[in-house]
Amino acid sequence: MLKSQMTDIVFKTSVAVSAAALVSACSDTSQMGFNATIQDLGNERLELIATVMNHSAEVKTLSNIDIDNGLHKKLDLHLMQGSIGEYIPIDNTISYPINKRLAPGQIYTFRLRGTKAALFITGDIDFIINGDNLSFRSFPVSCCH
Repeated sequence: MLKSQMTDIVFKTSVAVSAAALVSACSDTSQMGFNATIQDLGNERLELIATVMNHSAEVKTLSNIDIDNGLHKKLDLHLMQGSIGEYIPIDNTISYPINKRLAPGQIYTFRLRGTKAALFITGDIDFIINGDNLSFRSFPVSCCH
């Protein structure tokens, strides 16, 4: 077998193994449900509601909820208790540590309060599962005009 053919086989095998690892890493979210909405509370106030449902037969951990930084700023989002999330520059998000174990069939709801933006805004809410930054699900939300 030629050296170039061997190199090609090794490369294709590496790509296949890497893809399989990525798919298995993301599989933690395959039997879970995710939802995020923005509810108008009146008087220019709003609430971002993020919900996670564990439909699997095993316990999963909702590690973090990461919110697009632009969306977070424009809507002036904050927890009702007043604590703030941590800015993560690598993906330009504000991260809120949750670390909530979800038993099979369990639902968890996370809420942030904010203010309506003058212009239409859109962004993603990322749900990080089992402490693995490759095991997440993004959910788009939009608001206001």
